[in-house]
Amino acid sequence: MGNSEWLDAHRYTTSDAIERGVVGKLHGVEFVESNNQYYVLTGGFSTSATNIANVFANFFFGKNSYGVVNLASISAPKVYVKNPSGNSTDNPLDLFSTVGWKMPFACKTLNTSWIVAVPTGASDAFGVS
Repeated sequence: MGNSEWLDAHRYTTSDAIERGVVGKLHGVEFVESNNQYYVLTGGFSTSATNIANVFANFFFGKNSYGVVNLASISAPKVYVKNPSGNSTDNPLDLFSTVGWKMPFACKTLNTSWIVAVPTGASDAFGVS
């Protein structure tokens, strides 16, 4: 992000990039942030048992490396919200609601040569989660 060619998402002309989780661009690559990142806990960066790091799986997807097909006439996710009601036997004290979504689609890798995995090590200052 310190590179002079880095383009922050908030500088884009539309808010679409921010809505998709894009944090910026560099050399034609969009960087997307996720709170659902896959990682493994390892001590692989040091022989010291106290220096443990998370190794995150980061992927770069080339254009047309994968495809997505909608399997029904639904073009956007269908969101369901079930609020507590007096007639519910599975929630007799009306303590919770249930929220879910469905979207019938399929994903397919089209060219594995255009997908690159880059493992990255990181740890936080307050201990590894």
